[in-house]
Amino acid sequence: MDWWLLSPEIIVATLALVLLILDFLLPAGVDRKKMGVFALIGLLAALLATLDIAGSKGQLFGGLLAVDNLSLFFKIIFILAAICVFLLAHDYLEKVPGHRGEFYWLTLTALLGMMITAASSELITIYIGIELMSLSFYPLVGCLKKNKASTEAALKYFILGSFAIAVWLYGAAILYGLTGTTDLAKIAAGLGKEAGPLMYFGLFLLLAGFGFKMGLVPFHMWVPDTYEGAPTPVTAYLAVGSKAAGFAVFLRLMFTAFPALYARWMVWLGILAVLTMTWGNIAALRQSNIKRLLAYSAIAHAGYTLIGVISFNATGAAAIMFYLFGYLFANLGAFAVVIAFANATGSEHIADYAGLRWRNPFLAFCLALCLLSLAGIPPLTGFFGKLYLFLGALERGGWLLTLVIIAAINSAISLFYYVNVIRTMYLLPPKDTGELKSSPLLNFTLVVTVAGVLLALFYFQPLIGALQANDLMSAAWLK
Repeated sequence: MDWWLLSPEIIVATLALVLLILDFLLPAGVDRKKMGVFALIGLLAALLATLDIAGSKGQLFGGLLAVDNLSLFFKIIFILAAICVFLLAHDYLEKVPGHRGEFYWLTLTALLGMMITAASSELITIYIGIELMSLSFYPLVGCLKKNKASTEAALKYFILGSFAIAVWLYGAAILYGLTGTTDLAKIAAGLGKEAGPLMYFGLFLLLAGFGFKMGLVPFHMWVPDTYEGAPTPVTAYLAVGSKAAGFAVFLRLMFTAFPALYARWMVWLGILAVLTMTWGNIAALRQSNIKRLLAYSAIAHAGYTLIGVISFNATGAAAIMFYLFGYLFANLGAFAVVIAFANATGSEHIADYAGLRWRNPFLAFCLALCLLSLAGIPPLTGFFGKLYLFLGALERGGWLLTLVIIAAINSAISLFYYVNVIRTMYLLPPKDTGELKSSPLLNFTLVVTVAGVLLALFYFQPLIGALQANDLMSAAWLK
């Protein structure tokens, strides 16, 4: 086995272990901020290792993990998200009572779980990756120990997450019982073109488990409260990393294990997509807290992303990857402004953003740009992502045209709550005329995220070409 193909996971796992040991060895009164600097250096090494093996193909541990462009692309997304979260958390954690080093190593173990999940090509390995990610996020959500909202959010997330993974495991057990294997490719071979009710029931349970991770309606109940109650850097990490990991493994599962059942599950996913995008946008219209607004926005975006899976073609698969790439920068940029504003004012209410363009023009501009990208306004990355998703559905044809129309209507609805925030910042008078300052580190993070939002203007075709060069998308049933 070529161990260098596993180098990103080895670096992240070693880094998490070292930080865990340091956290226990350092005295209680010693500042842990330097652990964050050490973690950033390690993440940059992991990113370089991932870029070094880009284009490589292979299998690890007898086929348990796959090394291909799909897994490598999502690993890059996860590592970039973790780097941005550490940058965002640097100033935020200073104001958290009882600042501890567990934030750093729990973030890294969550990252390791995401990387394993995205590369898994076998059900048990998928379960291990999901559990490693989830068991890291539960304490991260509740790390504000004296905050009731944080504790409540962690408890809800833990209870619902435990129930969801139990449902998923039951579905996996049914599939194993019917096919005699947990390998995704072998499951497809064992299915053939005929499947009984029990097989569909097992697949439905798998969809329910993944629906929880991706925030699909009606499995979304945890999202608004968890996003609002969790520390904002953790919320940003959940919104980007956990969702991307769920879609990465879901894409591999449906494209590899269940192509023969496409006619049935495309209908199920179509219904879920319509419910998810519609409810997410309608519920977001009524929100006065910006973190809850972004939570319902995340639900709606999960519905849009699902269109790429339903399209079941190379364009749809590449569109999912490009869409999540753009979503990474737009979402992290929006949460960066939320953190800066909360650090300065202590408020997360949208009404308090009134007149932000006078108090800090840079923050107002960055938030407006990120929200417009999430809304799909050209020529930002979010627009190209949605356009590419719609093109994948139009290539498939049939009733997916109706799905595209519904998605376009929902995109128009989303403009109301995104533009409302921009209107509040630019047209309403400020409640406080004092200057609102943000830290240089946070401003640097915003520059990086805004650059990502604008990336499609200059690098759309090369990026799309790289995403399409994937074994998953060149399978016989896609041609």
